[in-house]
Amino acid sequence: MGKIDYHLNDKNQIFGSLFVSSYDAVGEDRPFTNALYENRAPIRVWSNVDSWVYTPNSSWVNELRFGYDRMSFNFFNVDINTLADGKGYPINTGITNPGGMPTINVAPFFGGGAQLFGTNFNRPQFNAPNPYYDFQDAVSYLKGKHAFKFGFEFAHLEADTATYNYGRGLINFAGGQSFVGSTPLEDFFAGKPTNGIIEVGDPHRRATWRVTAGFIQDDWRVTPKVIVNLGLRYEYVSPMKMRNNAWASFESNAGLVQQGSGGLNTLWSGDHTGVEPRLGLAWDVTGKGTTVVRAGGRDEQSRCQQYCWCLPYVERRCISGLRLRSDMRIWRHQLGWHRNRRVPVRRHGYQPHSPLALRRQLQPQHSAPIWLQLLG
Repeated sequence: MGKIDYHLNDKNQIFGSLFVSSYDAVGEDRPFTNALYENRAPIRVWSNVDSWVYTPNSSWVNELRFGYDRMSFNFFNVDINTLADGKGYPINTGITNPGGMPTINVAPFFGGGAQLFGTNFNRPQFNAPNPYYDFQDAVSYLKGKHAFKFGFEFAHLEADTATYNYGRGLINFAGGQSFVGSTPLEDFFAGKPTNGIIEVGDPHRRATWRVTAGFIQDDWRVTPKVIVNLGLRYEYVSPMKMRNNAWASFESNAGLVQQGSGGLNTLWSGDHTGVEPRLGLAWDVTGKGTTVVRAGGRDEQSRCQQYCWCLPYVERRCISGLRLRSDMRIWRHQLGWHRNRRVPVRRHGYQPHSPLALRRQLQPQHSAPIWLQLLG
């Protein structure tokens, strides 16, 4: 961690701070049969804030701020550099990325993620770099009984993730493959799996959105005993967008709609109602500063964006040769914007407080049943 306060001259001052952190650990979040199947959890954080204060005279002050943060939080198997290609491990799945022993389940010796071989099915996981930067500029001006202040803010937010669900492959032994009535363990020693799954496709996802805001305020000394504070802020949070248009939704009139198609550059409508007024009052009852009555109110609007995706594009192929099964899960997400009980209307016609999941399954006959599932 470092910090600097530098006074260039009577009118210019520069301030800066930098925080860098690194963490690493190896452990398990469920039972594993081998230390190679445990997981590493390296975390890297970078955060810095810089500001420049310019004071041309006793009436004007300008303060420019810039902040930048980034964080990586990865969670991957210890054996990620060992391939299941017949050389690294004595089994050849044909998978070269990611590395590691495939998840092997032998009934009934698994449950709750405690597979017999390999780490959990959704490893490795990479969440990086998740950059966030923010510009702010504020100008203060003294004029008589007024202390004015106005400025703007611009922020860029980004979320990056890649989760390899079944990326290393999944092999199941459920019994009945070696001979009639064979147990899963007998099938395992005979090398006769019931089925297997391999993920294909790119799991990397990057969502971005921006915040733009401006404000103006006035601290007005009405009398030597009374100060009134008036303020107004407007803020706009842009809808989230996914890189490569890798988001889709379901519209009752149009069916499955992908971001970027039909002129839709995002799946959500923007919220342009971010007006935030405020009013404050301070009354020095005696004029000596011993008793002060304060009152105030404001309309502060807050937002909460939560989202996750489950196998954004996953095609599962059976590797046992006994059957073919594909399962393409489009997305699963939860999103809520809470703005003083006002929720902006989404571009498509489902209820804003009803997180929704859409899954599409392709059967061997190439039929495509679609169902919707409300997430409580």
